[in-house]
Amino acid sequence: LRETELRLMKALYEIDEPVGLENLSIIINEANRTILNSIEPFLIQRGLVVRSGQGRILTKLGKEYLENGGFFGKKRMKRVPITTGFVRR
Repeated sequence: LRETELRLMKALYEIDEPVGLENLSIIINEANRTILNSIEPFLIQRGLVVRSGQGRILTKLGKEYLENGGFFGKKRMKRVPITTGFVRR
């Protein structure tokens, strides 16, 4: 897999819930059109990602690919809540 495909899969792995196209685009810093037309179809065809009504989800096969490939361990990163008025410094 290419770097952009891995970035998308890692983002879905870390978030661990459905993610919409707009948010995914912002998270991995790729254009919506690029995700929709080139990255996503390849990952869906391979069975690594599923597009649901709620957003994109990493499949069990996708999780196993990342964990077995050494990209992640079984432990997830701790989620930090971000308040509405959050300002990045």
